[in-house]
Amino acid sequence: MALSPDLLSLLIGVPVAIFVLGTFVAFLFYKFTRFVVGTLVKIGLSFIVLLSSLGSGFYLYKNPSFLKEIKKSVSVLLR
Repeated sequence: MALSPDLLSLLIGVPVAIFVLGTFVAFLFYKFTRFVVGTLVKIGLSFIVLLSSLGSGFYLYKNPSFLKEIKKSVSVLLR
């Protein structure tokens, strides 16, 4: 099944956005608590961000109908 370029861009864009936002939050958390948080917790936060972005990408890949709903919502927001 071939996905249209619009749906494919959402399939790539949503996980990347989650990854960037999660990385930013983890970076802020690290900066404000770097003397308290241990190395294992920092690595754990990185894995949580990575797994959530990969999980959302896999979910969107397996459910293309959900991508179509996202596309409709995005087109309404951008009007």
